[in-house]
Amino acid sequence: MVIIIDNGRNISRDVNLNYLAQIGNKYIFDNHLAAFWCWCRELDVMKTYSLLHIDRHPDMENLFAREGFHLYKNVDFESISIEDLLELKVNNHQLLRWNNFIELYNVFHPYTIQGMEFVGNETLPLRLRHEKKQSLLSWIKTPLTIDELVELESKKDLGKIIDLDIDVFFKELSNGRYKEILSAEQLKQFSDKIKPFIDRAALTTVALSPECCGGWDNAVNMFNKLNNHLQILPDNLEIQ
Repeated sequence: MVIIIDNGRNISRDVNLNYLAQIGNKYIFDNHLAAFWCWCRELDVMKTYSLLHIDRHPDMENLFAREGFHLYKNVDFESISIEDLLELKVNNHQLLRWNNFIELYNVFHPYTIQGMEFVGNETLPLRLRHEKKQSLLSWIKTPLTIDELVELESKKDLGKIIDLDIDVFFKELSNGRYKEILSAEQLKQFSDKIKPFIDRAALTTVALSPECCGGWDNAVNMFNKLNNHLQILPDNLEIQ
């Protein structure tokens, strides 16, 4: 595993990136905004991909998308460092945020992502009503389609981006605490279903989103529970 950034367990929220690591075509980070950099770095703009976005939030804000394109359309996002990317500003605000990375990617790389499937509980914007959407529990219970089974049996690159946010496994309670929403058996069922796709995906990005999980301990512990099934890392994730 290559650790690109490790600033410790500091506040992430909407613009701060404290952790970023890579192992092969899999990336792990605390702030979901880093997905933009990973996608730019790894995806071939001459190919098309489908996106499976598993997250408690849609992350489809288009904040700064138009302004950012006009200001930075000549930037080489395929080779820019993550540190330089985070320095890009629009009206003195950081261009890249935790919920606008998908729209920014689509603006700067049109036609690369041709289909999106959302797994989570929040409502999609009306402009995305044609895209597939399920709750996490519904997705776990729904059998694979014939097309998905054929994909997995083909032994070919699926051309799929798996984008997972650990916060999808938590619910915020009225007292401000966070509760895991899946039993151990349900988490295993989720892992069993997603693992074949991760193993064959073009790219997998995983966001820890500590503040949306009730803190770093919750986020890292949940990742490690998943990792026991998925084996994204050879050992557990450790962030000091």
